Amino acid sequence: MMKHSPFVLLFVLSLMLVVGCQPEPPKATIATVVGEWVVQAAKRNERKTQLLEGTYFVFAQDGNMRSNLPLYESAAEWVSPFELSNDSTLRFGTPPMNYTLKNWSDSTLELEFTTRGLPFWLFLKRATAPVGLRDSIVE
Repeated sequence: MMKHSPFVLLFVLSLMLVVGCQPEPPKATIATVVGEWVVQAAKRNERKTQLLEGTYFVFAQDGNMRSNLPLYESAAEWVSPFELSNDSTLRFGTPPMNYTLKNWSDSTLELEFTTRGLPFWLFLKRATAPVGLRDSIVE
């Protein structure tokens, strides 16, 4: 048994080194979300919903955003400042709500949030054409 101890120790140390050297996941920045985004798929209370089809988000470099997300009693477009904290939490709306940025790429965003006690999941794609009212705030 003692004969294999150095090999076992070397294996364990090598494994720890490999695991410890894994790259950190990329961190979201304001540049990650700036742009025009359209909901492609959504879940409400873990069930697919078409309620949010056509919903868009426009995030500007200056920290303002606009959306037609129907959080309020109308489906009208609304504007709000936004901020990104903890590399994965977007905060916007009146009153401000937290939206967790779960996954992202240069062309997709995945957001999760809870409103009125119901969890929502949104999959958004970067818009290929202008969205919402045309006085765009994206610079």
